[in-house]
Amino acid sequence: MSAIVCEHENQRSFRIFIRCLNVVMAALLLGGNLLLLGGCGSGLDVSKLSTTPMPQTPPSANQARIVFVRPVQRAGPGGYAVSVWADGSLVAFVRAGKRAFVDLPAGKHLLLAVAANGDVLEADLAPGKTYFVHTRLVSYYMGSSVFIDPMYQGHENWSQLQEWLDNTQLTELIPAEADEWTRRHASDNARRLERYESRPMADRKFIRPEFGI
Repeated sequence: MSAIVCEHENQRSFRIFIRCLNVVMAALLLGGNLLLLGGCGSGLDVSKLSTTPMPQTPPSANQARIVFVRPVQRAGPGGYAVSVWADGSLVAFVRAGKRAFVDLPAGKHLLLAVAANGDVLEADLAPGKTYFVHTRLVSYYMGSSVFIDPMYQGHENWSQLQEWLDNTQLTELIPAEADEWTRRHASDNARRLERYESRPMADRKFIRPEFGI
C-alpha cells in the first residue's frame, strides 16, 4: 500500500514540476520577445503626431502616395512600432492606432517593414495614385512577426479601410531622430534585403500599379 501511495505522490510531484516548468518557459519566452521587440520598436521617439492633416489632393503627376495604416489589434504587442523603409530610407514609424504616408517617385520601390523580424513588399507605383498598406504585428507563443500587405478594391480588408483611417492618428517622422534610427539599423536592413533576394517569386508580395486609387 505504501508503495502505491509513494508512486501516486511521485506522479503528482512530477505534474506540478511540469506545470511550473511551463510557466517559467512561457515567462522566459515572453521576456525574450519583449526584449527583441524593444530593440526595434522602442528607444528613440522617431515619430510624433502630425501637425498637418492628411493631404486631400492627389500626389503630383510624377509622384505616388503610400499610406501605411495600423489599426488597433484586440491582442498583441500594440505598443511596439513598425519601422517602414523604402529603398533603404526610413519613411514611416507606425505604432498601433496610427497611420503615416509617404510620397515617392512613380515606378518601382522595395518596401521593408521591421519589428521583431522583417517583411517586404515590391511596389510598382503609377503616377498620381494613392496606395494603402495594412501594417500589423502579430504575436505567437514563440515570438512575433511583422506583416505589410497591400489593400485594394476586392481585397478582404478593403471594406474596413475607411473605418481604420477614421480611427487612427496621422503621424510624421522627427527628422533628426529618424536620421539616427537610419544610421543605427542600416546594416541590419541591408542584410535583410540581401536574404530577401533569394526568396522564390511565388513567396513574394506586390503592390501593382492598378491597386492605386
